Amino acid sequence: MLSYAQHMERGASLIAGIKAAALGSLFGTGLLTLITFVAGISLMSEDVFAGLLVIFLPFLIGFGSAGLGLLVFGLPLTNVLRQRGKESRNAYVVGGVFAGLIPPLLFALVVGEFDFSLTIVFAFGALTGALTGHYWWRFARKPLVESDTTDLIAQFE
Repeated sequence: MLSYAQHMERGASLIAGIKAAALGSLFGTGLLTLITFVAGISLMSEDVFAGLLVIFLPFLIGFGSAGLGLLVFGLPLTNVLRQRGKESRNAYVVGGVFAGLIPPLLFALVVGEFDFSLTIVFAFGALTGALTGHYWWRFARKPLVESDTTDLIAQFE
């Protein structure tokens, strides 16, 4: 059974992960969201839900991808970097870039086509991954590394 401190530490890590994925996808897909804003506004006269979906779709896809990437790629990377004592902002940003490139690459391999539109998806994936890695470092890992502790809850006491 987990102690209160362990529950709090997991909660703090979860909050840091949600913030990292949200901010990474917000800033990583911000330009694309501005572009889809125009299309979404024009659709809202016919169907408000469809218009809102078009406006927020880039952010929702980015947030889902960033969250999944953080779970599948980021947490194992964190474990490896922590064990080796190599945690840094640059390590998480570079890891995020690679994690952000994996979904479009898999899509391209399955479809069997590489075109200019896929290049744009690669760019937004890499940017969202890099920003998510940066914010993961900033909110979850930097306080622990700089204080030389492994207990995230100790940061709040």
